[in-house]
Amino acid sequence: NVTTFTFSCKENNTISKFSDHHFLCRGVTEKSIVMTVSFSSMLIAYCMILIKFLDKKKMLEEFKCLIEYLNANIAILYDDIENYFKNNGTFNSYFVLGSGFNYGLAVEADLKMKEMSQTPSYSYHLYEFNHGPKSLINEESLCLILTLSKDLFKKEEIIKEILDLESKVLIIGRGNNINISDNNLKYLFPDFNFSFDIVGSFINIPVFHILAYIKTIKKNLNPDKPQNLNYTVVI
Repeated sequence: NVTTFTFSCKENNTISKFSDHHFLCRGVTEKSIVMTVSFSSMLIAYCMILIKFLDKKKMLEEFKCLIEYLNANIAILYDDIENYFKNNGTFNSYFVLGSGFNYGLAVEADLKMKEMSQTPSYSYHLYEFNHGPKSLINEESLCLILTLSKDLFKKEEIIKEILDLESKVLIIGRGNNINISDNNLKYLFPDFNFSFDIVGSFINIPVFHILAYIKTIKKNLNPDKPQNLNYTVVI
């Protein structure tokens, strides 16, 4: 027998009735069709439960620092991204690169841009990108690179190759020996410094949510009501 454990943001939902255990993220019921606050809340709740179960006290303390960091910097981030659009124009294709835990976030970032702004979007592992997907990139592309683990090798070479193809590049964070300067390159949250990669990964989420939101507004679309999507999926 397999024990099931589900997460949700809505009380008395159907899925909880079919699971052995259920965790409810209170106060974050999604009003929009696009999952933003609910996705973030369920993911961090899952991580908190796992960290508590594993008794990782130092990691738990660093998550507290993460919340303080985001509270202090989220308004600055929004202004930075808004100014980025003003100074760099728009983009017609969007690529998100992430490895390890960040690969799942890359897929989510790609999905949010597709859903909200109707922009052609793609997600790949960092080392997968130059094996074929780079054939799609050009001067009208934006490549978002999620926080880079210190264990990744030759990451600078891959970033330089993307820049050589004239794509705009956004990198979240600047640690781990990333010392590239280019007119098409900008760093977001350049001063963040967390010991655990999984903690630092959470600063990616507001970045790709805000990027998708502002891109959607620029296209005069409604970010809360994406084309062809409904609040719930019925199978």
